[in-house]
Amino acid sequence: MGSLCFIADALVTGAMLPRHLGALHAVGLESPHVQLLVTSSQPDPRLSLLESRYQARCLLMPEFTLGGRLNHAALSSQADWFVFACQPSCPTSAAWPKIISRLNTHKLDVLMIGMPHLDLFERLLQRFFNKTLLLPPYFAVTRSWLEKIGGFDPELDHDALHDLLQRLQTCPTRIQSINVPLKAPLHFHPPGHTPSSPRPP
Repeated sequence: MGSLCFIADALVTGAMLPRHLGALHAVGLESPHVQLLVTSSQPDPRLSLLESRYQARCLLMPEFTLGGRLNHAALSSQADWFVFACQPSCPTSAAWPKIISRLNTHKLDVLMIGMPHLDLFERLLQRFFNKTLLLPPYFAVTRSWLEKIGGFDPELDHDALHDLLQRLQTCPTRIQSINVPLKAPLHFHPPGHTPSSPRPP
């Protein structure tokens, strides 16, 4: 699978951030090639406690948009795969080994985690009718493809995750999906809004 870097923004995951980190920390204990990064635009002393408890690294960037924060975090890592949190909801701890086993750069470039697969026709219909985009709880992308498309748009804040996924879907990427048990229901939210969630813990 290569090395992994999990990146979760505190404002995206909200009050569910400890659950995200708890599940991912268990993954990290199984492999020395796993890195946990948390980005935030707001100082919060509780983030230091989460850093220590879950062996994560928190990056405070009040001057950056969401797109800028995620880019900065990715640039700080040399991982082969980046796994980004997109929702307050997250897969259960038991689901992660199955997810990670799918991360094979010889077979795919992007893995949509925690939602059913949409084929090309369904994605085109979604865009044609301008339907509300449902973000997966997480998605994984190879370093090579993240670099090819120039990363996240640093000018975008709330729309940064939507924008990157849409660009990946219009490229000749090998995209697969995996549907796994979640710790909370998915949130529908239109571009221009972050998932509706409380402040991080």
